[in-house]
Amino acid sequence: MLIDTYYEIGALVLYIFAWAIVAVIAILSCLGFAAGVFTFMLHQSIFIDGEDREARWEGQRASEASTSDSSGASTGSDMTTYETFFDEPNHDTD
Repeated sequence: MLIDTYYEIGALVLYIFAWAIVAVIAILSCLGFAAGVFTFMLHQSIFIDGEDREARWEGQRASEASTSDSSGASTGSDMTTYETFFDEPNHDTD
């Protein structure tokens, strides 16, 4: 019957529409998670211990530029160590 055909077409359209909504929600969720991870990583790399590291990065970029040869390849001397408490100068007077 004609009414059954319209019912089936309507059900198919609703089914496709529902899955499209699910797909949009899944994509937005993944984008939101990626934005959160990016924001966290950015926050951790810039503000460590409440200190802005941008000035240190500029000095590191300048030293990396000076250690590359004419072809632009790095010479390997631009490796930097992590800052630790042991990097502080020793003030023992004995």
